[in-house]
Amino acid sequence: MKHFLILILFTSILMSCKKDTEIINNPTPPIINNLICNPSFEISGHGSLNCWKIVKDFTTFPDTFSTIVPTNGGQFSLRLDGIKHVGWAPFAETYITNLSGLKVISLSAYVMSLYGGQSIDLTLEHIRGGLVINSKSDYHWAFSGWRKFTVLDTLSVNNDDSLRVKIIQNNGQNSGAYID
Repeated sequence: MKHFLILILFTSILMSCKKDTEIINNPTPPIINNLICNPSFEISGHGSLNCWKIVKDFTTFPDTFSTIVPTNGGQFSLRLDGIKHVGWAPFAETYITNLSGLKVISLSAYVMSLYGGQSIDLTLEHIRGGLVINSKSDYHWAFSGWRKFTVLDTLSVNNDDSLRVKIIQNNGQNSGAYID
């Protein structure tokens, strides 16, 4: 009888124990939907620079948009062209604001090199207090056809921070690219 009582006591203790639940915090936040205003350089079926600052030689290269686009792209692509010895490289840039917290940013663009001579950069810059505190780029030299450029970063963003997206067509003789 004594063994029977010990068995019942042991069984009831064992049955009353709860398994501790382990809480796993996933440090990687979800990727946010598109944050770029006018990500495809077009609005209502027309090429548009809305939300973008473009620096290029509009006199030598007046065509800003092209209907040459990648498969599954928009209706228009941006055209950036450069020439040697002008002291600057043509670029397009836009800013993302009103973010805070830990954010996974996935930035991508399809680019087609026109002449293949100079590098093309897709850059994501984290700006705080007017200073770039983090910068990450994807760049390629001399390629043909459309190529996907991708920058992936996890950033801890304050309310007053901004993110700058910049596409640079580095200068050289006959340098140019389509961007979508």
